[in-house]
Parts: sequence; structure tokens; C-alpha cells
Amino acid sequence: MDKIATLVVFLQVLYDLYENLYGSLWQRL
Repeated sequence: MDKIATLVVFLQVLYDLYENLYGSLWQRL
């Protein structure tokens, strides 16, 4: 597997988790 592709997938997953967490916190306010 290409290192750049792995990095891109990792960043996408990380951003997805961050977006979900931020969305949850935002709904509580």
C-alpha cells in the first residue's frame, strides 16, 4: 500500500471522528 494513500485515509478517519465529536458537543450547547 502506498504511504501517501495510507496517510490520506488516516486523515479522513481522524477528521470524521473530530467532526462527529464536535457535532455532538455543538448540539449540547
